[in-house]
Amino acid sequence: MNETDKVFGLITRPTWKLLVRGMIAALYIFVILSLCYIGYFVILSALAFTQGSM
Repeated sequence: MNETDKVFGLITRPTWKLLVRGMIAALYIFVILSLCYIGYFVILSALAFTQGSM
């Protein structure tokens, strides 16, 4: 029982850190992609607006 707990503790601790790190990385990637997406649409709409007014 004690040995399995030790092994389980060794397995769970690094994987939990990796999960948290992966979640943070995924969040960063999502934010960057969404910002790029929004920026792309803003630039397109701005170009369309300037071409339409000219």
